[in-house]
Amino acid sequence: GESAAILGGFFAHQQVFVLWQAFVAAFLGAFVGDTFFFTLGRSFADHPYVRRLRRRPGFRRAYRLLNTHPNIFVLTNRYIYGMRLVGGIAAGLS
Repeated sequence: GESAAILGGFFAHQQVFVLWQAFVAAFLGAFVGDTFFFTLGRSFADHPYVRRLRRRPGFRRAYRLLNTHPNIFVLTNRYIYGMRLVGGIAAGLS
C-alpha cells in the first residue's frame, strides 16, 4: 500500500499521473483496505480464520490496546508496524 502511494507520488512528479488523482487513489486504497478488515471482524467473528487470528499474540495485543485506549488505538493503528491488519479486525470485533 505505502509503496504504491510513494510510486504514485513519484509518477505524479514525473507528470505521468495527475497529482490529485494519485492522492485520491492512495486515499481510496487505504480506506477500502481498512474498511474491509473492519467488516471482516464485524461480520465474520466466528469464522475459523478470525478465530485463528484471535489466538495470535499480535492480535491479543491489538485487542487489549483497543479496549484500554480506544481513541489512541484508532489514531495510531495505521502507523504501528504489524498492527494495521489485525487492528481493523480487532476494531470490528469490539
